[in-house]
Amino acid sequence: MNLPSSVALLACFLVLLDRSELAPLERSFFHESGPEESARSLLDSDPMKRQGPPISIDLSLELLRKMIEIEKQEKEKQQAANNRLLLDTIGK
Repeated sequence: MNLPSSVALLACFLVLLDRSELAPLERSFFHESGPEESARSLLDSDPMKRQGPPISIDLSLELLRKMIEIEKQEKEKQQAANNRLLLDTIGK
C-alpha cells in the first residue's frame, strides 16, 4: 500500500482547516456508516471512553483518516483509468 507522505498529508490537513466548507465534512464524519461502524460501536461501548462532545484532536485524527481514504480512492480511480487506457491500447 502506497500512502502519501506525511508532509503532503499535513499540508492537505492544514488547507482543509482553513476552508470554510469544513463544517459539512465534520458532520459527515460523525454520521458515517460503513465497515468502520462496528469498530466505532465497540469504541463507544468502552467504559473508559470519555463521555461528551468530541475534542479537537478527535476531529483532527478523523480528518486525517478521511483524507487518507479520499487519497486512496483517487489513486484507485487513476489506476483504473490507466488500466482501461492500457487495455484499449493493446486491443482487449
